[in-house]
Amino acid sequence: LGWDYIDLVAVNLYPFEETIAKPNVTYADAIENIDIGGVTLIRAAAKNHERVTLVCDSSDYNMVLDELRGGGISAQTRTRLAVKGFASTAHYDTAIHAYLKKQAES
Repeated sequence: LGWDYIDLVAVNLYPFEETIAKPNVTYADAIENIDIGGVTLIRAAAKNHERVTLVCDSSDYNMVLDELRGGGISAQTRTRLAVKGFASTAHYDTAIHAYLKKQAES
């Protein structure tokens, strides 16, 4: 089909923590706001950071755009963004774990 390799992945996860912080949130709403595909994309891009740029924090958009306009994303930036991606998925999974554990104990 003539497709090229993917070299940039931008992901905004479902707002799980914001959802469970709402008063009277239902269990069903909480479960519906657990992102699965986004976490998978973050991990895949982070794993392949030698050739893929991951952007999973909107505060990095301008910096990434500046580097792209300057000729490309540096290896150092791709590595830093990959580390940020793994930290992001770890935090996300920890929040889900804490919520589900609390629900199971009540």
